[in-house]
Parts: sequence; structure tokens; C-alpha cells
Amino acid sequence: MANKVNGSDSDTQELRAQIDTLKSDISELTHLVGEMGRRRRDEAGAEVNRRAREMRFRAEQTGAAARGQAADLQASFERQVREQPAAAAALAAGIGFLAGFITARK
Repeated sequence: MANKVNGSDSDTQELRAQIDTLKSDISELTHLVGEMGRRRRDEAGAEVNRRAREMRFRAEQTGAAARGQAADLQASFERQVREQPAAAAALAAGIGFLAGFITARK
């Protein structure tokens, strides 16, 4: 009978040791999963920041190109007005006439 009690104590201690090991493993897994989540969050944040910088850079390039084209068009228009002032005056008069016609009908 004493043998069974000692065997039972041994089994109980072994089960407790296994439970403690399982608790430790679960704790470690929980920590690892949390760490993986933090890493993925940080990676996603870095990717968002990278894409935002890229979009800002593209927008700045597009804005610079648009300003350059507008300056070129303005210079071309000014050159045309200087070279052909009568045509420019006729065009301005035509635009004024159309604007007056459209606004007078309302």
C-alpha cells in the first residue's frame, strides 16, 4: 500500500511538472505571438509611411511639371500676343462677346 501511495505521489509530481512546463510553454507562445503582432504592426506602419512618402514625392513632381507647363503656356501666349496683337484683340473681343451673350440669356 505504501508503494501505491509513493507511486501516486510520484505520478502527481510528474503531472505537476508537466503542467508547469505547459504553463511555461503557453506563456512563451503568448509572448511570441504578441511579439509577432508587434512586428507586423511596425512593418505595416513602415510600409504606410514609405507609400505616403512616395505619393508625396510623386505629387511634388506632378505639381512641378504642371507649374512648368503653365509657365510655358503663359510664355507662349504672351509671345503670340506680342507677335499678333490684332488677332489677340479679336480673340479677346470674341470671348467677351460670348461671355456677354451667355450671361445675358439668363
